Amino acid sequence: MSALDGAVVASRKPARGKTTTSGLGHRHKLQRDRLLRMLVEGSPCPICGRGLFRDAARNHDGWPLHADHSMPRAVAGPHVLADRLTCATCNLSAGGKLRATLAGQQVSDDSDRDMTVLAFPWP
Repeated sequence: MSALDGAVVASRKPARGKTTTSGLGHRHKLQRDRLLRMLVEGSPCPICGRGLFRDAARNHDGWPLHADHSMPRAVAGPHVLADRLTCATCNLSAGGKLRATLAGQQVSDDSDRDMTVLAFPWP
C-alpha cells in the first residue's frame, strides 16, 4: 500500500469557480467551440506567441485553450462574446492583472526592468 492511496491529488487546473459563476455560461461555451473549430493548429497565442492546439497536452502549459475577450468584459460589458483563443496561462494572468488594476491595487510590471544587470557580479 503506497502513501498516496486515498490521497487527493491536485489537478493542474487553477482553483476557480465554474464559468457560470463569473457570468460565462452556455453562450460562452458555444463561442469557445466555434473558435476551436476555426483554429489553425499551431497558430500563435495573441499574448505570448506560443503555439495553440486543440489537444491540451500539446499546449505549452498542458491546459485546454481559453476563449478570451480582446476587449475586457469589465470594459465592453458582460454580454460581449469572446473573440479569440489564448493559452490558459496568458488568459488567467491577464485577468488577474485586470482585476487588480480595477480594484486599485499596484500591479508589478517588469517591462522597464534592465535585463542586462546580472544577479551576481561575475569577474
